[in-house]
Amino acid sequence: MRLKFYNRFGMFIAGIAAFAAALGGGEQPNTTALALTAGSILLGLDLGCRFWQYRSEDDRILFLFEEVNGGQLALLPVWIWGAILTLVALSQLSVLIVFGLAVGLADVVYRLRHAYLKQESGWLALAPSGGTPLWIAGGLLLLLPWWRSLPELEGQGDLQSPFFVCFLVLVIAMNLIRRYFGYRLSRQGTSASEVQRSYESPAGLVVLRLLFLAMWVLILLYGFDQPRMAHFALALPDALRWLGVAGAVVSLLLLIWVHQSLGQNWSRLLQVWEEQTLVTHGPYQWVRHPMYTVLSGFYLCSALVAANGLIGVVSLGIVVQFWTRIEPEEHMMIEHFGDAYRHYMQHTGRLWPRLKG
Repeated sequence: MRLKFYNRFGMFIAGIAAFAAALGGGEQPNTTALALTAGSILLGLDLGCRFWQYRSEDDRILFLFEEVNGGQLALLPVWIWGAILTLVALSQLSVLIVFGLAVGLADVVYRLRHAYLKQESGWLALAPSGGTPLWIAGGLLLLLPWWRSLPELEGQGDLQSPFFVCFLVLVIAMNLIRRYFGYRLSRQGTSASEVQRSYESPAGLVVLRLLFLAMWVLILLYGFDQPRMAHFALALPDALRWLGVAGAVVSLLLLIWVHQSLGQNWSRLLQVWEEQTLVTHGPYQWVRHPMYTVLSGFYLCSALVAANGLIGVVSLGIVVQFWTRIEPEEHMMIEHFGDAYRHYMQHTGRLWPRLKG
């Protein structure tokens, strides 16, 4: 990377200036002048350096956003840091708002341009996979000032309640189960690397991953910021919340059974491969999509345990997204297994066992 050393040096200067501007809040003359001076120098110097080093074979947009390609905050181009400091000094906006806007827009521009040049889906380019994209991190920073403006409701959260511990234990247990079977699948060697065709909807995948990310953010807030999460608490009776605990525990046990029955046929995406087999034992002898059934039950029951409106809305959104995947998944299975899957459909239900007679 031609700008690597220069970018690190500029990042050092930008970091010192940003820290000083953040401490002063842009209200003290000395910090405002420092931010404006450092920002203007970095902005002009970096853009000038890029213009000087630009070659005809380079893509103008990608070269302008070159350091964004790692998806790492520390590798943002120096001119973006300069623009952040300059805008903070000249406007009344907070450092967090300007920083969130700059980071988010830079990441979106780079991802969409990269997808366009490779003739890939822009939706998939924006989708979070293996980490949190910078555009989502920027969006979260924009929400942070609003969240911090909420007054703390001391003594009104779940912190002293047994449901607080139950919810966090259930969430951790579910994540460990999924990671264990994913790790075991990778150790055994799956045929998913020889994917014949993917039936995944790019837009649907983005929505589902964003919902999962939102859920994790809410879980962290539930665990570490109860005084503000109490604003969205629901007055559910304890009996209903204990019923949610029982339902979530049963869902986890059934989830283990479903994973064991699937074995190497499990995939997080809607895709088929040559050595994939049709699973008709275990819970699959009665239900075609028991994974969606137990995960839907877990998220809904966990929402009852948390008794929080935000967690409830996101949980419901995840369940709806699960159900929207059923139709394309069955189309995928029919194309791959043909009459064998059509015959299988005749005596099984989609999400729960088919009633006889």
